[in-house]
Amino acid sequence: MQMSSISHLTDAQLLARVDTLTARECATTAEMLAALAEVDRRRLHLALGFQSLFAYCQTHLHFSDFEAYLRMAAARVAQAFPIVIPMIADGSITLTNVAMLAKHLTADNHESVLQAAIHKTKREVLELIAVLHPRPDAPATITRIGGTPLGNAVDLSGNARGVACATTGVAPSTSVVNGSSGERNGITPLAAERYKLEVTISREAYEMLLRIQDLMRHVVPDGDPAVIVERSLQQMLADLERRKTARTDRPHRVARCRSGTRYVPAEVRRQVWARDEKRCAFVGVAGRCRETGRLELHHVIPYADGGDTSVDNIELRCRAHNVYEAELHFGFTAADEMRLADPP
Repeated sequence: MQMSSISHLTDAQLLARVDTLTARECATTAEMLAALAEVDRRRLHLALGFQSLFAYCQTHLHFSDFEAYLRMAAARVAQAFPIVIPMIADGSITLTNVAMLAKHLTADNHESVLQAAIHKTKREVLELIAVLHPRPDAPATITRIGGTPLGNAVDLSGNARGVACATTGVAPSTSVVNGSSGERNGITPLAAERYKLEVTISREAYEMLLRIQDLMRHVVPDGDPAVIVERSLQQMLADLERRKTARTDRPHRVARCRSGTRYVPAEVRRQVWARDEKRCAFVGVAGRCRETGRLELHHVIPYADGGDTSVDNIELRCRAHNVYEAELHFGFTAADEMRLADPP
């Protein structure tokens, strides 16, 4: 199919076509899995000269390594628990999530676990797995990256003065995960409410960590970096919320909205962030935007058209939807100028 064959479609027709194609793809994928499961059960790949279903998918069907693995894993789940086929067919669960859950499914739990994974993201399924099979906290270590090898990872008890820049593995009570390997920025769920964090830090940051350990010995005798990271995050979050959302335990009286200025009073910011639940408030045909990052204050009635900075006229928008609404209201050129004047 060429792009020209769909370029004439209206927006509504194009979106309907995408929905139809998605449903068709899910149904075809489920049918493929059922067939692969039967190929595996009959061991037909052996007669063809392939030592495994994975090799058959990779070499004969020309799937990538990752695609071949997903289909092999999901096909074997389907052999043991056929309920997964209709779930893939109707799009309620993805191949990736089935493959991730494969070794955690049993005759006793597969129905409840698969139900819990319906329409879940990879991050959410990883957290489900962490609850099913919790892992112990990661040890706190520092390992030299590049340069002269240091051998074993260094214990962070405070005896590692000679080590340069480092990778730290800690398990603070933070979140979140996603990405091709199931991790995002080195964060992996280990158990309910426990996560492993791996980061690479500079020599300067490493020296600061050692200094903080020394200064906190009276309250954190073992210098556990997980405690230091968690307390640092709490302090940074409080500072960012104070500056970004005007959060305070002792708010002043509501300031009057000043005309002729874009300035948004602190009390207005506090109410807007609380009302919009720290999330983009744009509502599209398919529902409300879920973005919680890169949020900006948006004038419902544009400032250029006389919109004030009252609580009723200010809403949270992610960067993309703020620009999108500017494009709808002012046209592309004006929105493009806004981007250049106020880069992300």
